[in-house]
Amino acid sequence: MGDEKSDQVVELPDIFAEMAVYSNYPDVKDNALEAVETIREADKSNRGRFYQENSEEVQRLVMFFLWNSLLIEEGLVTLTETRLIGTENMTPQLKEYLRGNNFTYEHHRELLHKAEIIGDGLNGEIKRVRRARNDVVHNPKRLVVFDVEVLDIPNLDSEIERADNTLKKLFDV
Repeated sequence: MGDEKSDQVVELPDIFAEMAVYSNYPDVKDNALEAVETIREADKSNRGRFYQENSEEVQRLVMFFLWNSLLIEEGLVTLTETRLIGTENMTPQLKEYLRGNNFTYEHHRELLHKAEIIGDGLNGEIKRVRRARNDVVHNPKRLVVFDVEVLDIPNLDSEIERADNTLKKLFDV
């Protein structure tokens, strides 16, 4: 006899409607945009360098890109579960597999793109947002000094808006 749990179908909620963290996301975005302005002002007097004494702004940028990335990843996983596999086929084991370390952000994005659930444009935007997130979050210079040439501060507010718009487009898939 097989395990009875393996035959159970998992009910998948609308993750964005029930995700409490999303309710604060607009504030996190506004804080990040304010941080960019503060950094721009500091750059004028520091010759293109933003020092750790202003690390609250750095934290605001990191928080936005982490939060945005988390929500995009959750959207990709949810689309994989609901649109690619379908709730009628979702078992607890499959859900655990898709949400575990076996499947990365990139795996979900590639699968959804190849299945034409997300188009070329949105796929490219998701990749660009991920690169911007990695620049902000993984740049080791940010711990000591924010180098304008590395992070392209003149366009960082555009990257924040792009990341936000990409998330909104993912909601509409």
